[in-house]
Amino acid sequence: MVAKSNRSDIAAISSYNCVEIYSLKALEHDIQDSDNNSTRFICISKNLEIYKGANRTSLMAILPHTPGSLSRVLSTIYSFGINLNKIESRALAGKNFEFMFYFDIEAQLSGNDLSSLLNILEEQTEKLVYLGSYSELI
Repeated sequence: MVAKSNRSDIAAISSYNCVEIYSLKALEHDIQDSDNNSTRFICISKNLEIYKGANRTSLMAILPHTPGSLSRVLSTIYSFGINLNKIESRALAGKNFEFMFYFDIEAQLSGNDLSSLLNILEEQTEKLVYLGSYSELI
């Protein structure tokens, strides 16, 4: 969209592959301000597509606003021997001090452990959303 706009006052950050695929002009390379920084690019699809080798899974959960609810979820993930790579919280709009959580875990969608984990987490959460499984390319 940026390339087709013919505007000179806008830009986009993209992967190297996008520059090649869409014949874009790269204005700068390696724009991070820290050598160990990286940006994740994701592809979003209306249809579920499972890629062979996808070994990471992202989930979103709204937990009950009760003591220990986050601890129970983390303990459940731990009990399956699944590594938690990332946890992030976002405030829920219109609710004071209530949050939704994003989890990135090392788990394949095709594995039985993930299916069992999701069933248990559905019982422990007010809302659980499977955001997708992917493999990370570095």
